[in-house]
Amino acid sequence: KKFTRANLRIAVIGYRDIEDQKPREILRFTDDQKVLHVFLNSLRAEANMREKKKENGEVEKYSLDDPEDLTGALHDACNIGWQSRRKGVEVTRVAIIIADQPCHGTMYHNYGEDENHPE
Repeated sequence: KKFTRANLRIAVIGYRDIEDQKPREILRFTDDQKVLHVFLNSLRAEANMREKKKENGEVEKYSLDDPEDLTGALHDACNIGWQSRRKGVEVTRVAIIIADQPCHGTMYHNYGEDENHPE
């Protein structure tokens, strides 16, 4: 009951890798749960997959590198309109990052030659 008057708006930045066909998909801040639900259900993990023939003739799929474009996603997050819509209203801002791979930059991981963007 404490937060019954809370005005919650959520934004989502789905991010992948720099070379992917859709590196980022953005839902700007919304308080519409239906819009959020549709957007989240539309997100797909994709990668620019390459194919390589094995010695036995089988085709193996692989991605260009493992790190993702977290820096690009954070840049987008800083520019999606965090301000309150009502003057004088105190706003709490929270960012949650969910990742399955590190960001680009060899200072963050030890992938070595498997990193396409080491800087």
